[in-house]
Amino acid sequence: MADVFISYFRKDSAEAEQLAELLVSAGLSVWIDQSGIDLATSWSEEIVDALDECKAFIVMLSPASCESPNVVKEVSLASEKRKKILPLDLEPVELPKDMQYALAGIQRAPMTNIHAIIGALGKLGLAATQAPSIQLVKETDARKSLMTLPFEDMSPTGDNGWFADGILTFAKRSKRDFGICSS
Repeated sequence: MADVFISYFRKDSAEAEQLAELLVSAGLSVWIDQSGIDLATSWSEEIVDALDECKAFIVMLSPASCESPNVVKEVSLASEKRKKILPLDLEPVELPKDMQYALAGIQRAPMTNIHAIIGALGKLGLAATQAPSIQLVKETDARKSLMTLPFEDMSPTGDNGWFADGILTFAKRSKRDFGICSS
């Protein structure tokens, strides 16, 4: 069985697969449900066996995973079995009550901080045997953003107030596309 168990919600599978590939490329053994459960095998038994054998349990936290009953069960079971748990934030998220107890006092790290992840695994006796040969690919938001500050009519005659008002009115109507700052 693998030394590292990765728990995630199906919506976050691309990130989970990237992390698994990265850890494997660093020489660590990883269990992830996409490769570990054979056809006609009981999921619950396979997951319990993988949790029993792992030395570290990584839970990938996102709004979707925090709402997943299966991820919550896996976190609870890992906690009950006193596994070393490494919570990784895919994005900042507030823990639901049913995860708060199991993860209380455990520092979370962003998934993008691979050096911290490999370092933490090393402290647990799961030292990487080589440097990761791949890097995490993080999708970025390609949209442009614009912040609109209030305009002040500074013309000598004070007759350009209509322009300042028009810009501010346009920006307020487009709040989802523009940040609005007012003084």
